[in-house]
Amino acid sequence: IKYINSIGLDEIYNHNYNLIKYLLNGLLNINGIIVYGDLSCENLTTCISINLQSIDCSELAYYLECDGIKTRSGLHCAPLAHKTIGTYPNGTVRLSISYFTTKQEVDYTLAVLNRIANNNILI
Repeated sequence: IKYINSIGLDEIYNHNYNLIKYLLNGLLNINGIIVYGDLSCENLTTCISINLQSIDCSELAYYLECDGIKTRSGLHCAPLAHKTIGTYPNGTVRLSISYFTTKQEVDYTLAVLNRIANNNILI
């Protein structure tokens, strides 16, 4: 709590909001990426669920992991939510950021996703 107070909740919120908005805008510019949820940037959290049209979410998570990008794929303990958004039974890949995430890391993630989306998968 001392650490959070030393930074300030407003600073943490602004960093996270700007970075997740940047990630969302980048994702929306990659062909084949499907982004789930509110895309208006009004109710963003630090987590975005995606899929790539051409491959299973677990395969996408594997390719990202091979490039050092940590994700979580599947139903995220919420099968009914996935039934609602039409991603059941496979689920989605979940990307998230934190106060410690950098713009360079987001740029790297977007570059890797773009490469995978263009079928240039290098492991």
